[in-house]
Amino acid sequence: MINPDCADDEASAQSGLITITYGYSRDHRPDLKQFILDLMWSGDGDMPLYLRVAHGNKVDSAMFGKLMADFHKEWQIDALFVADAARPLH
Repeated sequence: MINPDCADDEASAQSGLITITYGYSRDHRPDLKQFILDLMWSGDGDMPLYLRVAHGNKVDSAMFGKLMADFHKEWQIDALFVADAARPLH
C-alpha cells in the first residue's frame, strides 16, 4: 500500500505502507516523486525470487547487505549474490 503522507519510517514499516516522495533524480527531474523497487531473480533471469518496495528517499545501495541477509533467511540455499548500484552522474 502507498501512503503519500507518512513521514515516520517505523510506523510505516509496521503498517506495510511506503512513502512516495521527492528524492535524487538521475534525470535531473526534482519535480517527480519516487519509490524504490528491489528485485532479486534467478541466475538465468527467468524467475523473480524476492521483491521489496521502499520509500522514495532511501539510498538503495546502503540496503544491499540487509536485503541479501533477509533473502537468505527465507531461502535457505547456498547462493552467489551480485549487487549493482548505479553511481550518480554529475
